[in-house]
Amino acid sequence: MNYVPDVKSIITSGMRAVDERRIDLVSEGRQAVDAISGVFEDSLQRVRERRNLIPRRLQDDLEHRLHTLGFATRADLRAIEHQLARLVALRAQTGAKPETDPSYREVLRTTISG
Repeated sequence: MNYVPDVKSIITSGMRAVDERRIDLVSEGRQAVDAISGVFEDSLQRVRERRNLIPRRLQDDLEHRLHTLGFATRADLRAIEHQLARLVALRAQTGAKPETDPSYREVLRTTISG
């Protein structure tokens, strides 16, 4: 007796196999896209960090050169303004004048150096 295959079940089995393979390929594709996206984001973050690093290094080098030449930077001016404000407040508290009060001069020295 000859066996006649059931064509409908063969086609159904083949369609199931194709669907399963399609699902596997879609999943693999999503994983590949996620992996590539992660690498891209990491690379982009490193580029951003390096891009921000270069101007900071240039600014630090310029400030160092200005200090070497004896020029005041904005940070120096802010520090001087801060010290001056502290001295004005100190003078207002004590009411003393630097020309006449030696103790005031000592307080000024410790205020400026501290």
